[in-house]
Parts: sequence; structure tokens; C-alpha cells
Amino acid sequence: MKKFQVKASEGLELTSKAGIILVGAGLERFTTLRKDLNKAVFKNTGGIPVGDIVVPYVASICTGKSDFEAVREWRDAPWAPRALQVSRIASPETVRQHLDGITGLVEQIVAGAALDVIRNSGAPITPLWTGHVAM
Repeated sequence: MKKFQVKASEGLELTSKAGIILVGAGLERFTTLRKDLNKAVFKNTGGIPVGDIVVPYVASICTGKSDFEAVREWRDAPWAPRALQVSRIASPETVRQHLDGITGLVEQIVAGAALDVIRNSGAPITPLWTGHVAM
């Protein structure tokens, strides 16, 4: 898959959508989330792999939107599948339908992926002046 290049520019406005490229790259680089989901949940041939259904939803949660409908805005954006490193973006109805039956399993795998990002990224984790650690 062709990589995006992130660079500074003058006069361009950043939006909440700009961060999903970092989510996609981080999930792909530091976790095995898509592979683990695809292995854990059997999908008939021809359908969207479960990992490709969950990753856009995880990205929407990372941008502060927790409803299934949030993935709709990326469905028609030609750059979104590439940014999230998935084959295509599923409809909100498809995301809801697939997650309804496997919610506990997906939560467990996504929680493991969150820990993988922390472990594998090498980012320093330091407390705030209050003693809390922001995640």
C-alpha cells in the first residue's frame, strides 16, 4: 500500500479528519489488530474482512465520535481507506451489524491492541504535574 507523507505546510487548515492517518499508521505499525480480528472472526469470502470493519470504527472513537454513524463521512472519501490501511470503508449499518454479535471479543482484541501501541511505540510515558498519566 502506498504511504502518505506528512509534512508541514503554510495556509492549509487541519481538521479532525487529519488525525485518522496517524491512527491507521499506528494501528498497522504497532499492533496486529486487523490480523487478530480476521483470525478470530470467520468471514465469508467476498465480504469486507472484520479487521477492515473495526479499524475505521476505532479511528472514529479516536477522533471523539463513538457512534456507528461517524464512519459514514469517510465512506465516500477516496483517501480514507488508504489512510486507515483497509480495503474499503464499511457502511455504519454493516459496522453495527458485525459488532453487535461479537462485541465482547472485539473489545478484548482492541484492548490488547491499545496495550500493544503503548508497548511497541517506545513513546515515553510520564506523569502530569498532578501525578496522573494522560493516555
